Amino acid sequence: MVEPDDDGVSTGTEAPHGYAPQARGDSYPAVPGEGWWNNEGIEPEWESLHPDTMLVAGWTQEIYEAYRRDPQTGVASVAPVSSFDPVPIDPRWPEAWLILDARTHEVVEVLWHPDAPRDGAPETPEGFEPLPATEAERFVALAAPIPDLTTTVLGDGHVIGVQALDPDGFGFTVRFDATDPDSWWQPDTEGEPVELAGFAAATQRGVEFTDWHFAARSDSGDCAFTISTVAPPGTYEPPVALRDHVTGALPGLVASICDEAD
Repeated sequence: MVEPDDDGVSTGTEAPHGYAPQARGDSYPAVPGEGWWNNEGIEPEWESLHPDTMLVAGWTQEIYEAYRRDPQTGVASVAPVSSFDPVPIDPRWPEAWLILDARTHEVVEVLWHPDAPRDGAPETPEGFEPLPATEAERFVALAAPIPDLTTTVLGDGHVIGVQALDPDGFGFTVRFDATDPDSWWQPDTEGEPVELAGFAAATQRGVEFTDWHFAARSDSGDCAFTISTVAPPGTYEPPVALRDHVTGALPGLVASICDEAD
């Protein structure tokens, strides 16, 4: 655990160094994979102390992803970053992947240390790697209806992550699992149930594009996915075609990949 120093930390409500923005997914070709912060039963003590967490890129001071753990089941799932209070930037954050407590903003684990060898970005000895082109093709197709989206498809042999962004940083991410979804997925109890044939699904809506979030699990229990929206720091209104695609057709397209995997 990283213990903060006394100097340079605001004890009030202001953030002298600003707030950490949501990350642009195309900035990170590889991210940490499964761990106690986004999985079940790995480190029960840490899970109980820090049920809701965030994965932060300390060298850019951006939030990559947030996780909320169900107190009843212990299962953690991806949650919209905007559903938590803003995170004040701490200039003393290590240039590493960091796990923060989403409520207290305490750094509870450093996943990679800056003294380790690197090529401009943190190494991830255990984590996601780019999928072979033939395996990634059906996920790349999720972004095909919108021109100028750059799509990255990563996998860790279990979960598949998709990031699709336009040149301005607007886009979406997908977390997909057709192997063992119950290890991380949980119902979105805060969302509004929506109809999606063969799935239990819910969506969260808000004023801004980044408030939208979608979660679904197949009735068979063999496949689950979440969709989150992405916007560059300080801007919230995406191109209309992109917004309509993400909040309209995209859930059905991802669900069809689940059907293919069954």
